Amino acid sequence: MDLVSQAYIAETPISRSSTSKACWSIWKVENQACTFLARPDLKKPSSRLAFTIGDSEKPKTRDNITAEMKIRCFSVTILDSLCGMMTPLFDATITNIKLATHGRVEAMNAVLISSFAASTFNIHLEAWEPLVEPFDGIFKLETYDANLSQPVRVAKRMRIAATSILNVNISAANIGTLAQTMDSWRKQRELEEKAMKFYEEAAGSHASDQKPTHLALDEDDFQTIIVENKLGCDIYLKNTRDNLDTVNLLPHDDSSALWIPPPRYSDRLNFSDESREPRCYVGVQIVDAKGLPLLDDGNSHRFFCALRLLVENQEANPQKLFPQSARTKCVKPVITRVNDSDEGTAKWNELFIFEVPRKGVARLEVEVTNLAAKAGKGEVVGACSFSVGHGMNMLKKVASARMLHQASDVQSVASYPLTRKGQPVHEMLSLSCLFVSTSYIEKSMVTDFDN
Repeated sequence: MDLVSQAYIAETPISRSSTSKACWSIWKVENQACTFLARPDLKKPSSRLAFTIGDSEKPKTRDNITAEMKIRCFSVTILDSLCGMMTPLFDATITNIKLATHGRVEAMNAVLISSFAASTFNIHLEAWEPLVEPFDGIFKLETYDANLSQPVRVAKRMRIAATSILNVNISAANIGTLAQTMDSWRKQRELEEKAMKFYEEAAGSHASDQKPTHLALDEDDFQTIIVENKLGCDIYLKNTRDNLDTVNLLPHDDSSALWIPPPRYSDRLNFSDESREPRCYVGVQIVDAKGLPLLDDGNSHRFFCALRLLVENQEANPQKLFPQSARTKCVKPVITRVNDSDEGTAKWNELFIFEVPRKGVARLEVEVTNLAAKAGKGEVVGACSFSVGHGMNMLKKVASARMLHQASDVQSVASYPLTRKGQPVHEMLSLSCLFVSTSYIEKSMVTDFDN
């Protein structure tokens, strides 16, 4: 506890002189010793020069607020649906928290000693960047009785001190992430306001046009929604009411009305054209890759596969397919030592389903990339291409799409060598291999929705 505390100076001097020869004033300090301050002018002295003995006139009473707390670590992370995905935004961590308080509400002292650090997430590098580097700080809060003449008797004083160097890092990525987050929140509020306005207008028009007698057959089985493109790029939408084979382009900052079918259809919607050809889907299961080259350049190793379906002779095929692509997650390889060199084995075991033409041949291109190579820029370590489609010998037909998620059979797993661009043919034997399991299923366009 402090031995002295701040004292108050009277508003008017107890003595003063304003003659032409000399000008002085004497001001009384409200403390136990009845001290005073003298000035060679008529200005009131600063309150920093007035002190009183701490708690000398206050009766010694027991403290009714006493608390001690120790916390090892306390962390807060803020997530936001930035760019259409749940992305970390801000993280604050407080470690080695020590809090001690004592006193009363009108005269209380609280001291907090802790280490503080804050970071922001860089969406371009997918890594955390320090905003406030770790530092040790002391936070002290005091409440004391003020002068009786003042309207507020309880005054507060807060002191913040850093016992180590405080570094704050501000970069263009931090500012850009903050700006994108604010813009995302603004667009979200605008979309909510537009949706609320649309619902109010729809409810008002429905109430004015409501008939005295209401029939169940008058209701539409489809629900209408408004899709507004705020992704920053063009998207393609398929209308399920007019034509199943029609794909509409929705540019950026444009909106379109779509009809969404109900969860269950009535029996009258089960009648359709039986002459339509069924669609063919290929299930590609990326099992693993062996013999991946590992370069000891100081970076870690994280591999993923990028898949792209290419349809041959797309112009002559009556069934137009939308471009299809996918990618696996990044995994760390299992490192083994072979012939004085390190080789990696990456296991994914992920399943992807592509739509292929019933008549014609489609090829699937797979690229294996080390995302952590070249300081996070990534490097393609190998690629392969193989045919998929109806009638291929490598495919294994299944009776239902649910069977695609079951464990793959040993006989249906095929291996494909991974080659690099510009690699000679005589080095094919030393390449790494990708193990893939494929299956296909035919789905009729006529579906019993009630089942």
